[in-house]
Amino acid sequence: MAAPSSDWAPWFAGAAAGSAMTLIGHPFDTLKVRMQVGGASSTLQVLRQTVANEGAMAVYKGLQPALLTTCITSGLRFGVQHWFNSLLVKRLHSSSGSPTTGRHSHDELPVGTRVLAEAGGGAACGAVLPLIFTPMELVKVRRQMLRDNATSNWQIALSVWRERGLAGLYTGHRFTVARSTAGNATLFGSYEAWKALLRSADGGDARPWTSSLLAGILSGWTTQLVTFPIDSAKSRIQAASATAVHNVLPTIAALFREGRAYAGISTMLVRAVPVHVAYLPVYGLLMATLSPPSS
Repeated sequence: MAAPSSDWAPWFAGAAAGSAMTLIGHPFDTLKVRMQVGGASSTLQVLRQTVANEGAMAVYKGLQPALLTTCITSGLRFGVQHWFNSLLVKRLHSSSGSPTTGRHSHDELPVGTRVLAEAGGGAACGAVLPLIFTPMELVKVRRQMLRDNATSNWQIALSVWRERGLAGLYTGHRFTVARSTAGNATLFGSYEAWKALLRSADGGDARPWTSSLLAGILSGWTTQLVTFPIDSAKSRIQAASATAVHNVLPTIAALFREGRAYAGISTMLVRAVPVHVAYLPVYGLLMATLSPPSS
């Protein structure tokens, strides 16, 4: 992910890319949550029932907290990673004896270094950002499970607060942290790896934009396969009203025993195509657009 010198650019581009991802992918996410929690076996069955009983816009239930979550966290994620990448490039060039003056690019680093940097930065942000978005994800999941529009997002949050206080709003937090840490590390690390692999397989003749689009989709699929069981466990726990504390590994193991760990995965693999065309590649396009011309 090349970095422009404009300090605000990665924060803005990250927030914009995250918002685009949510607007495109939220209907898929709603169907996925209902399959994870409700036990339906067919995406089309859930879609037909949802639209027939609640109207076409029901697939956008919970959009507001989801949009706020991704706008904030994606901006932070890319802003922090941009800063880290710039610092890494400067340190590596300095330690190798290269002149520190002039402009160096993160893309000039070896593939392995880029993959580790992106994965490490993703994991670090993924461990911290759930402090911001766990409550919003809780509200989103419960809103997505409602069969009517009588209850607002604020009413859901207030109800949880009255029942269990701050701890209630952080129901499933350890699952959110596990999914976010593993997911960010996988998404950003595998994106760099897939880009390098695609360009190498094509002898370097592939157009950068084409390889970025394909790498975005493939990294989205990779991430879903890694994190989906964690997400399934999180959705179940956040949708329930039970106050019991659940441990991550035993809960995921129970899902595998039930054969439900990957319930709804097909929906998310389909979702990954438009969503990840509109996330990392769009971020890269915005960054290139916002970069000042090189002198």
